Amino acid sequence: MEELIDFSKTIWCLASNRIETTFKDFSGKFHSQPVDWLTIFFEYANKATDTLINFYLINPRTFIAILLCFIYAVYYLKNVVQKPLLICANSPLKWFIQANCPAVNEFYWPPILCYQTHLLTPIANFLRSLLPELKYQRLVLFFLIKKKRNSAYV
Repeated sequence: MEELIDFSKTIWCLASNRIETTFKDFSGKFHSQPVDWLTIFFEYANKATDTLINFYLINPRTFIAILLCFIYAVYYLKNVVQKPLLICANSPLKWFIQANCPAVNEFYWPPILCYQTHLLTPIANFLRSLLPELKYQRLVLFFLIKKKRNSAYV
């Protein structure tokens, strides 16, 4: 008798869970879509935030690397890429240069990794440490130079 009561409770729980799930699915299908653009924006922002948080929890190092690359790209586009400054007086020469030299009017895009020599030096040293040591024999060439007594050149 107790087994029958336990079995009926189990069936009742399964049936009630199924009905609740069905009602949730059913109500979700007929739920009216938001018409307010602000509500739509915040729903998309919420989904994007959830996706970013899930990605961070799964791959924290990759997330940090992508975030740093994104910040660097924004900095590069905002501060590094610029039009060259032509510093001179307003004269026919300046107008001639601007009219006939297109490089003056275009944006200058320095190399994205090393736009300053301060950054280039440690990268070059690191790359040199990865290369194998070159084996070579130094040749020193001596030329006979005749010195003239009253000559300023040697």
